[in-house]
Amino acid sequence: MHAWLSTTCVAASLFVCFAAVHAQEAMTIKGRVTDENNEPLATANVYIDGTGPAALTDTKGAYSLVIPASRIDQKQHLLVADLIGYRSRQANVMLLGENVTQDFQLPLDPIPLETIVGVGEADEISVSSRKPWTKTGIRLNEGDEVTVTATGRVHPCLKGTCGNPRHERWLGPKGSTDHPIVFDNGIPHMALMGRIGEWSPFFIGSELSFEALVDGDLYLGVNDDPFGDNAGAFKVTIRRRREPDASENGT
Repeated sequence: MHAWLSTTCVAASLFVCFAAVHAQEAMTIKGRVTDENNEPLATANVYIDGTGPAALTDTKGAYSLVIPASRIDQKQHLLVADLIGYRSRQANVMLLGENVTQDFQLPLDPIPLETIVGVGEADEISVSSRKPWTKTGIRLNEGDEVTVTATGRVHPCLKGTCGNPRHERWLGPKGSTDHPIVFDNGIPHMALMGRIGEWSPFFIGSELSFEALVDGDLYLGVNDDPFGDNAGAFKVTIRRRREPDASENGT
C-alpha cells in the first residue's frame, strides 16, 4: 500500500514538473505576407501590438515571430503586419503557448508616396535604425508648417549586445527613457528625431507639428550610437504647408 502511494506520488510529481517546464517554453507565430496578387512581400514588419516582439519577412514573404515564455499570458493580442506603400492589416491571436500560423494579405495604399494638394505636400519614407540620418529630400523654408507622423518598431541590439536585458526589446517612435540618453537635449533612446540642416536635433516621437524656424534640408534619424546591431525602421509621413510666394501665384 505504501509502495503504491509512493509510486503514484512520484508519477504525479513528474507530471507536474513536466507541465511546469512545458508551460515555460516559448511559442512561435509564423506565416506569409503577400500582396493582393498573392505575391510575397519582403521586409514587411510583423509584430504584437504593444508588447514588443517583432519580425521581418524574408524574400518569400515568410516570417517567424518567437514569443518568449515571459510574454505568454493566456490572453488575446493584436498581431499587426505593415509595409511602406501598403495598408497594414491586423489579426487577433491568443498567446496560449501553442504555435500559431497567421497569413496576411496587404492591399496597396491608395495614398501615393509623393502628392501635392494645393500648397501642401505629403511624403512617406522609411527611416532606418541602422544609419545616423536619413535625408528626406524635403527642403524647408522658414515659416513652413510641418507635421510628421510615424509608426513601426526598431531594436537597439538584435544580436544581444546591449548588455542589459531591459534594453533588448522592440521600441516604437517614442523610444525609451530607461537607457542612457545619446544627446544632451532629452531625446529618448531609439526615438525618432529630426534636424533642419546642421541645427541641433529635436524629438519627434509618434507625431509632431512644428514651424520651421530656419531654411534647410529636413533629416530624420533614430537616437542611438553605434548603429551596426540595430534592426527595423520607422514608417514616416511628412506633410508640409507653406504660403505661396509671388512666383507661385504667377506675379
